[in-house]
Amino acid sequence: MSSCARVTRLSTTPVKGLALHHPDEILLLRTGAAGDREFFVIDGRDRLISIWKTGRLVRFRAAHDVRSGRITLSSAGAEVAGEGVVRVGDPLSVRPPEAGTGHDPDSDS
Repeated sequence: MSSCARVTRLSTTPVKGLALHHPDEILLLRTGAAGDREFFVIDGRDRLISIWKTGRLVRFRAAHDVRSGRITLSSAGAEVAGEGVVRVGDPLSVRPPEAGTGHDPDSDS
């Protein structure tokens, strides 16, 4: 029996805590997989939102176009929840409405 480890699946995501992508190949850098978890989500108090604290984020999928700098978030139903050009240090605010209602469940109204 061989004692060699074998890779069976690769998993990456541009935004920490969002749905995983499973590419056929990745570019490994000294810092890890290129494009993996380059962005993260923070709350109103500038604290990292963890998937362990709220699993709601995993229903969103992120796509990052490195050339244009555009990041797109879409829901499981392929609806675009938000998109914009990302520049290092600039926040991108996305507050998707509750499905079918147009009401933001996190707002006070």
